[in-house]
Amino acid sequence: MKILPTRGKPHGMLPALIALNISPNSPISPNITTPISSHAYVFYATNTEYACSVLINMALIRKWGSKIRFVFLVTDKVPKAYVEKAASHFGAHIVSVTPPPPPAGTNPNDVATYGEVMTKLLAFSLSTYGYTRILTLDADQLVRKNLDHLFELPHVDIAIPRAYWYVEFHGVDKQPDGRGGVGWAASPLMVIELSPRLWKRVQGRLANLEKNEYDMDLINHEFGNEVLLLPGRYVTLNNHWDTETVPKWSSFWTAESAKNRTTLSRVYEEEVEVVHFSANVGRYGKPWTVPNGVIRENAHPVLKDMYLEWWTSAARLCPEWENTI
Repeated sequence: MKILPTRGKPHGMLPALIALNISPNSPISPNITTPISSHAYVFYATNTEYACSVLINMALIRKWGSKIRFVFLVTDKVPKAYVEKAASHFGAHIVSVTPPPPPAGTNPNDVATYGEVMTKLLAFSLSTYGYTRILTLDADQLVRKNLDHLFELPHVDIAIPRAYWYVEFHGVDKQPDGRGGVGWAASPLMVIELSPRLWKRVQGRLANLEKNEYDMDLINHEFGNEVLLLPGRYVTLNNHWDTETVPKWSSFWTAESAKNRTTLSRVYEEEVEVVHFSANVGRYGKPWTVPNGVIRENAHPVLKDMYLEWWTSAARLCPEWENTI
């Protein structure tokens, strides 16, 4: 496993693509204004809330100066208005997909929560459209800085952030299944160098999922010893500004500053590249599950600001959002 220090044409996969209901003829928006390139930021959505957050992050990526194209994987549950806005407003290449089935024998509650998250793994098929390197992002995040530099990483199949929180928040160095450890990788952000070989491996794993093996598990089980690990700043949990604890990966962390509010603000402003809205029970989770204005009065200002940014952006960007929540 490698660790990063802190600081084409269709290729003959058509039968497999049809099996997963990815349309090989999905149209590229005629309104695309971004340069034609083999690089792309890739998002996916399976419902209105996540589609809204996709639009928010597309706007943020443009705000930070990137001109790299977007690809948007959408299921039939995503309202047409969101698909059209992604294409017309952000020049996104729209690809219609059907989520792979969840692992067999899985707890129904887990299926309800994570069942369609496997959709992101269909991004591995995008070499069919001529893309060579992609950066996939989950929608339940806020992109804080320009991420274009990640497309210039050394050649590696997958570069992915370290899931530092298993040790930091839970005090464990192994996953419940005994695998993983301090090098466990987090799939809310992945830099993928596409190839038919890589897609074939993902397809093989999707066809033989273990019980409770979802996207992050699959990536770690199949590729864990091969990935390039990125620092924690590329996927930082918003829990830090709820529990008010400075992440230990931060250059500002010291035993004395671990609970310092000013230090936490500096971490967010100066270091965090992507902040992930985690969904811990009893804590503040996805923005669309937290009504506007209900963050506790004494919460860290950054916690309030990140939710306010999401809510304000949703009202501005997401079609008829006020009728959705």
